[in-house]
Amino acid sequence: MSVPVAPSLQVWLNVINALLLRDIRVRAGKFYTGYIVIFLMPFLHLGVVLIVFIATNRIPPVGTEPVIFFGLSILPFVVFLYPSRQIVVGLAANRPLLYFPRVKIMDVIFARGLLETANGITVSAVVFLVLLVVTGEFSPRDPFGVVCSVLLTLYLGYAYGLVNALIAHIFHFWHYAFNVGFPLLWLLSGVLFNPHALPSAYKEYLAYNPLLQCVEYIRYSYYEGYPDDILNVPYIFWTATTMIALGLVVERGLRRVFLSA
Repeated sequence: MSVPVAPSLQVWLNVINALLLRDIRVRAGKFYTGYIVIFLMPFLHLGVVLIVFIATNRIPPVGTEPVIFFGLSILPFVVFLYPSRQIVVGLAANRPLLYFPRVKIMDVIFARGLLETANGITVSAVVFLVLLVVTGEFSPRDPFGVVCSVLLTLYLGYAYGLVNALIAHIFHFWHYAFNVGFPLLWLLSGVLFNPHALPSAYKEYLAYNPLLQCVEYIRYSYYEGYPDDILNVPYIFWTATTMIALGLVVERGLRRVFLSA
């Protein structure tokens, strides 16, 4: 016997389902061939950077397989980048739908975040499979920690995208400022360097970057004996949660402003 769903909840689920189907159809095309490109873009991004690192003979500070170290280091940035960017783009692309009373700003953001989360999980799973096939020795010290690091990074990417989507919805120039900030995040996230080789004062400042914490978390979960002196997993969760809470409060308090923007 099926459990009845409250009418308001059913309406919300129908809205989310419609938004998901619309996003998939618009981005993937009539025959869904475009969705292959959607999936491959973050994977190709990761692959190109990884090839550059290997071709330039970059030596990993830990482990014996450069492919694994640099692959794991780049993955959090890619998993963070695409959901956050697509949430900002998604709200702008679905702006006309906000004229329908049933469609709310947070519905659009949630639906796009759900789609990008599924894509990020799939990309991560494929990356782990490729690393296993290429190296033959993909064996994390803490497999559950590796999975949690990916999920926390996706959560952080969603929160970052939510806040920036709301800002960009009112101040349209923020779309450009948002994209310009990614190279700086790339430089400060610890992908290109080993933060533990820096003086303590610099490490402490860099540790405030939650994306660097995500990179450190996946490295710590994979490698035996990897230092954890700057790792703070709760900091990642509470930073993302605070962003989401702030976004919800601002959207609620300035709803009329957002609808008229």
